[in-house]
Amino acid sequence: MHRSKIKLLSAFLILTAYLIACTKNDEQKQQQQQDNHAPFANAGNDTTIILPASTAILNASLSTDPDNNIKSYLWTKISGPICNIANANTAQTQVTNLTAGIYLFELKVTDASDLFDKDTMQVNVTNATVNVYVAGSELISGKRYAKYWKNGVAVTLTDGNNPAEAADIAVVNNDIYVAGSENSIGWNNTGWPVPKYWKNGTAVTLPYNGIYAIPSAIAVVNNDVYVAGEENFQSNVRVAKYWKNGVAVNLTNGNFDASAYAIAVVNNDVYVSGVENNSSGKQVAKYWKNGVAFNLTDGNGWAFGSDIVVVNNDVYVAGFEDKSGAVIAKYWKNGVAVNLTNGSNPARATSITIVNNDVYVAGHEVNSSGKGVAKYWKNGVAVNLTDGSTNMNAVDIAVVNNDVYVAGYEFENAKQVAKFWKNGVIVNLADGNNISDAWAVAVQ
Repeated sequence: MHRSKIKLLSAFLILTAYLIACTKNDEQKQQQQQDNHAPFANAGNDTTIILPASTAILNASLSTDPDNNIKSYLWTKISGPICNIANANTAQTQVTNLTAGIYLFELKVTDASDLFDKDTMQVNVTNATVNVYVAGSELISGKRYAKYWKNGVAVTLTDGNNPAEAADIAVVNNDIYVAGSENSIGWNNTGWPVPKYWKNGTAVTLPYNGIYAIPSAIAVVNNDVYVAGEENFQSNVRVAKYWKNGVAVNLTNGNFDASAYAIAVVNNDVYVSGVENNSSGKQVAKYWKNGVAFNLTDGNGWAFGSDIVVVNNDVYVAGFEDKSGAVIAKYWKNGVAVNLTNGSNPARATSITIVNNDVYVAGHEVNSSGKGVAKYWKNGVAVNLTDGSTNMNAVDIAVVNNDVYVAGYEFENAKQVAKFWKNGVIVNLADGNNISDAWAVAVQ
């Protein structure tokens, strides 16, 4: 055969083999794409930032892929004022230098086969028309700090040398009172909580005689400071009590475990809600008026009196009761129970407030997936604050100018994150890198 024909035939065979290989590769790639499923992008819930706070968290951690092969994330600002995305190519990142306005961010999630999905989330940055104070704590580098946030900006109350917690907050005439505790010895040694409160950041230690004492609530009336909580005596029995200007008043005699969770002072009458065990070991929800106890439950089940408010001589106590395994969120008005849930799912009511005869109660209810759904009830009608995809809890509620503020926390990536909701919109108080919690909210 002629050499040129041989070369031509060889080239033809090589080209044919190449085309066959390409066809096979294309078919294999097409088959892989057919077998692969696109990811599902989840940019998270819309959120609100209240100036002077100017940082938000973008979190794509709830994005999923049926084939578990997410390759990349991409955050893009679609609209809004100038800002800075710290790292647009990570699942979770910070947005800084936010100014007043509405931002819209797009998330693009791409898998190993270049299939992708998109989702958006909105950040609303507003100026504070009122001041929102939230008390809680944050664990940073192994140290738990008591703190509160004013409009999203953290104010630390302790130096971190000892574990500390802020449990409640009251704001009166621009003075900020926070009740909580701080351990007597640091993290690496045995220590017990020491009761105290802070006025404008200055600590006041409350007297106690037992092993430890833990405040749960604070109220300030006519310059008198009332703090409610519990004290563990040397006999290892918890005693419900309150302090008025540092002077302790015991509510129980120490025969059975008891705790005080909330306090209200009206017309010089002191009301405290809490619990006390009975002789059968069951926990009875109750309240005390000027030291006189009123039982709210019959002692056949487990119950809590979590919060108390008094309006027009009517006494409202929020809590829950567990009878035969059905945990029901409820409140009592003058001792008469009002059920908020039917017992089909465990639920708890943790806080109550009355505004213009409307009854607002905050708490949570466990859904069919076993997740706690943060919610509040207005006159018995439930308003869900979360979608039930993660565990969340609402622990305190305040209503000002028809706006509903609820403090609580969410479990994100195995970490508890402090936050509050304003009219159902989340305001994050921490970035999720540390464990944090929010226990109380005050609005002025």
